[in-house]
Amino acid sequence: MLRIWTKYLAVTSVAAAIALQMGHVNSRPVDANAGARLFSDRGCVGCHNPQSLNRGAEYRALTAMPASDVAEALRAYREGRRDNAVMQNMTRALSDQDIMNLAAYLGQ
Repeated sequence: MLRIWTKYLAVTSVAAAIALQMGHVNSRPVDANAGARLFSDRGCVGCHNPQSLNRGAEYRALTAMPASDVAEALRAYREGRRDNAVMQNMTRALSDQDIMNLAAYLGQ
């Protein structure tokens, strides 16, 4: 029971940090499971393997990053503030909720 509670607190803390960094609190809860589905369904696994292990300088080890950094990087790609054509294309259709879910999944 303590393990479940500890994991719940960790995910909730990540969600709160992301929401505060984004400047608003989303009315929908952050869902790390939805983030895992997005990671798989959107093709992230093509470059970033399922364990997000480092595959060289070109492909970051995403789980080594804090969730708030993952969220900021995804928003920067989506908004064109970070230059990488592949990542800009991959993030273009992501909503703020999608980004928060992905960050929660990767930041676990």
